[in-house]
Amino acid sequence: MQFFLDSTDLEEIKRLNSLGIIDGLTTNPSLIYKSKTPFELLIKNLCDEILGPVSVETVAENSKQMI
Repeated sequence: MQFFLDSTDLEEIKRLNSLGIIDGLTTNPSLIYKSKTPFELLIKNLCDEILGPVSVETVAENSKQMI
């Protein structure tokens, strides 16, 4: 079984990641908005902290906007 944390709170992520219990991370547009961090910087910080998969939801309506 794998455990994925649904968060953008870097302090929370670091704390739980240090315990070795997180296998990956998920986010959603609401959490990203609440973080008040520029999107690219936030995603970079999340990917730097988590060694496993990071899932980021999008609100774009076509592939060009998603990329």
